[in-house]
Amino acid sequence: MKWILVLTCVIILIGRRQTCHAFDGTDDVSPASSLSGWVTESGNTCYYTNGTAHTGWLVTDTAPDGTVTGLQRYWLDSSGILAVSRLIPPEEAGYPAFALSDGTIARGKCTASDGSLYLAGNDGSLLSPGWHVTAEFDGGLQRYFINSSYQVMTGFFSVDGSSYYGEPESGYELRGASGIDGALYYADNSGKLFQNGYLVTASFGQDLQRYWFTDGKAAGEGVYTTDTSGAKTYVRPEGYVVRGKYTASSGITYLADNEGNLECPGWHVTAAYDGGLQRYYIDSVTNGAPEAFFQIGNDEYYSVPGEGYVMRGKYRYDTDGMLLADNEGILVKFTNTGWLVTSRYDGGLERYRIDDCCGGHAGAHVGAFRLGTQLYFGSYDEGYEIRNQGIYFEGTLYHADNSGLMTVSSRLSSGEIGNIAASYCLSKVGSAYSQDSRWAPDTYDCSSLAYRAYSETSAETGFDIDALTGCSGLDLPDDICYSAANEASWIEQNGAAVSESQLAPGDLIFYGGSSNGRYRGIYHVAVYTGGGRQVAATGPRVVLQSFTPSNIGLYGRPSLIY
Repeated sequence: MKWILVLTCVIILIGRRQTCHAFDGTDDVSPASSLSGWVTESGNTCYYTNGTAHTGWLVTDTAPDGTVTGLQRYWLDSSGILAVSRLIPPEEAGYPAFALSDGTIARGKCTASDGSLYLAGNDGSLLSPGWHVTAEFDGGLQRYFINSSYQVMTGFFSVDGSSYYGEPESGYELRGASGIDGALYYADNSGKLFQNGYLVTASFGQDLQRYWFTDGKAAGEGVYTTDTSGAKTYVRPEGYVVRGKYTASSGITYLADNEGNLECPGWHVTAAYDGGLQRYYIDSVTNGAPEAFFQIGNDEYYSVPGEGYVMRGKYRYDTDGMLLADNEGILVKFTNTGWLVTSRYDGGLERYRIDDCCGGHAGAHVGAFRLGTQLYFGSYDEGYEIRNQGIYFEGTLYHADNSGLMTVSSRLSSGEIGNIAASYCLSKVGSAYSQDSRWAPDTYDCSSLAYRAYSETSAETGFDIDALTGCSGLDLPDDICYSAANEASWIEQNGAAVSESQLAPGDLIFYGGSSNGRYRGIYHVAVYTGGGRQVAATGPRVVLQSFTPSNIGLYGRPSLIY
């Protein structure tokens, strides 16, 4: 294909590459007087016109190998020998140029066989040493630096004490942000690489973030000292520094202000990181909050994994243990007997079994455990021993006394039965309301909910209300479970009424005073669950609501009946 000179210039200017082929000799050439065109003798290539060797600049569309190309520019030295793969100094040709491996003169942007990059005008004149800002070679304004050998500087280099980076492929200077060989670099609009200190930018594609630079690049993950006062920062794997709270893969949690300055070693009580006051300990070696257990003096603490703050109060640990800590975060210690009775953790006296259930650390034993032949049960939710109530465990009903010792029981205490009935009702909140289907699964009206709270828990409590009442659940008017009024009558006839001041979970609250012709005018019953609240089936759903003592007909405790 033939190209005119102008087209050749344009194509080269946008980055045409050429491959070098070396010529090795400098022998004189003595052609016959009739020769014209390219001649190769003794390894040298010359160009003849009617037997006369051409010297200086030559523009032709015929290549030295005889192929016809677009117009190209060549240099033949004073001996008539074609220049190949070499710099042509200005004192030789009038201006600097570079001959490529095929003898053509570099125009536009060209890469030599040794990887050197050259920029030249359409006449082959190379850009002079120094800085150049031009749109001639890459379609938009770019910045290049040319060294004393007329080569475009690529990779990292320095000029007048400042560092720069020339893109290896294009040759122009890095401006803005870039990842190079796994590290982050940033250059201003003049191409100067940012060297040391904090850089705030969104240029790395991670929103506006703060980066710590050292030795001309963003620091890798780790702790760095940022000033002479000893202030430190932690760089995340993404390259930017921690602001706020961050837990590293090591499990250490780092805390930093909005400038990236890490909290100093020691204790900190602050709401800055978790929305409420928390207590943190910063280790002087890692500059972060330790993971899990750590010790200061004779006291042991537990830093909540992923949070960094010190556990205070109670914290479930593994399957068999619960950590206990005071408000300072000091963990409970082993006792001589293994038993701890204290109001420190629950606002009232409770009994805990302290052993090495928390991964070898002291904690309250939860779940069932034996001491010799004696069986105890630590609450999974609270950590203290279950006392004065029934526990259904491995198919057997037990009663735990005031010390927590469990013995097999056929019927729980009145209070225990009431607690289980109240729990049953709480579990039914949200269930459907229906008088017509009140004995169907998960469907209730007020009187069937009250009755079934005791009937359907009898296997657990040992309180067989069906046997006591003879209730058939067939909606017969004479059945005790037929209506709230019938239930209230049965309660009072069997001496199970209680006063308002005696109300306990599981007690029944009968509302009356109406003129419905029923016992005491009672029209509704709810189940007290403690804390001033009751569960009631009032359509369209079973609800948990506040207890308001108004229109009360009777309070009753079914578990008092034997």
